[in-house]
Amino acid sequence: MGSSGRPATDRLKKNKDVDELIEALNHKNNSVRIKAAIALGKLGDTKAVDSLIPQVEDEDEYIRTSAIFSLGKLGDPKAVDPIAKCLGDDDWRVREFTARALGDIGDGKAVSCLVDSLSDDNDCVRMSIAYALGEIGDDQTVDILIELLEEDEPMVSGASAVALGKIGDPRAVEPLIKCLERGHYGLKMAAIEALGIIGDDRAAIPLAKLKKEDDQMGQMAASILQEFKMRKAMEQQPGGGGPQ
Repeated sequence: MGSSGRPATDRLKKNKDVDELIEALNHKNNSVRIKAAIALGKLGDTKAVDSLIPQVEDEDEYIRTSAIFSLGKLGDPKAVDPIAKCLGDDDWRVREFTARALGDIGDGKAVSCLVDSLSDDNDCVRMSIAYALGEIGDDQTVDILIELLEEDEPMVSGASAVALGKIGDPRAVEPLIKCLERGHYGLKMAAIEALGIIGDDRAAIPLAKLKKEDDQMGQMAASILQEFKMRKAMEQQPGGGGPQ
């Protein structure tokens, strides 16, 4: 304990004293509880999960977000259902942290509640939902993410492009190519990255056009085209997976 009676959470974290940090979750001082919750997530010991789950219903939004953040980092699927309820929280920051935590856990049973929450009126929350869907990687969400590419809000459309790249489904190639011809700079950059990850040859000609641009976008397109060439060369080698 410090001179004020507060547990020294920084010391407990440094000493990896998980049991003491779990005990600190019930401290009368909220700042101590917040620090303890965050520390438990960073330490990565899943025995803290059962103690963190009740914290997501605390009346203090900062305690809720801290617990949700750490449950996401710990990645235990048992936390999915308790966390998912927080997608309906009154505080948009709690909803945003919830979506990201569900993505970090990566359990497919969170997909339906995430998709249902795409009607959220906060763009940061919707961006985080797109992120989460990409992390989970369920190909049944591809069509939904393709629709989100049409969003006017750059955060949402850009996150959707990144998510489609992570899922890697060929259905996303043509919609992502269309993003190269319109939209804001961030969306185009995200689409270039996604097309590079998917690695479909249909993207070669559109990327070659962007290669002429004398900026970061052109450099990124050129780098991905080089990766395309290297991959094709490897596939054509004996035993490389290409035509024999």
